[in-house]
Amino acid sequence: MDYQSFHFSKAQWIKTFGMSLCISGAIAYLFYDSAYGLILLPIVGIGVFVIEKKNANDTRKKELTVQFRDAILAVATALRSGYSPENAFREALRDLKLNYAPDADMVQELMAIQRKLGNNFLLEDVLFDFAGRCQIEEVMDFAQVFRIAKRKGGDLGKIIQNTAGVISEKIEIQREIQTMLTARQFEQTIMNAIPMLIIFYIKMTSPGFFDPLYHNPIGTGLMTACLIVYAFAYFLGKKMTQIEV
Repeated sequence: MDYQSFHFSKAQWIKTFGMSLCISGAIAYLFYDSAYGLILLPIVGIGVFVIEKKNANDTRKKELTVQFRDAILAVATALRSGYSPENAFREALRDLKLNYAPDADMVQELMAIQRKLGNNFLLEDVLFDFAGRCQIEEVMDFAQVFRIAKRKGGDLGKIIQNTAGVISEKIEIQREIQTMLTARQFEQTIMNAIPMLIIFYIKMTSPGFFDPLYHNPIGTGLMTACLIVYAFAYFLGKKMTQIEV
């Protein structure tokens, strides 16, 4: 699996197109009072697609990180029971199947590791391949430490246990930050909607109030400038409420 490329399902494509159409329709009506405003649909569609793809990738990587932590905890337990590293990963697959669905990413990865080990691939090389595809910092660090420890004869069980502890702490910190930011993100969503709602309210209660801004070059240019500023403020607000650990 290539975790860097996310393939939308049919339902996700329909959702993305519907969101793009609604946003483009709102812009055409509120900022230009003309169906010609729908010419922005391709630009809006690309923006919505990029945002949805990033959100889906981020969610998938967060879930994979949690699954990876559980997997290496199972590996550490098997190592302490006397299993070799290769057999410990096989045992981890059995444990993960009890907690996750068969199509879970980490279950699929452990199945792939098992197949590759059966074809005489080196375990450290298989882990590096996984780390390269998922591009998750914890997995990449683990693959490097695992290779060094296996070649130098380090205590793999302790190393893996420490790695799992670090990942667990990071996950907890991320959850605490997300909890603190939830209220701010909700406020941001409200603030993003307010300009649109104000324009809609004025158009409904005071017909003709915005007429000087519609259907003429100066008004169209001014509304376009306002739309650009609005889009910039939206993305700036999103950036400010995203904290990486």
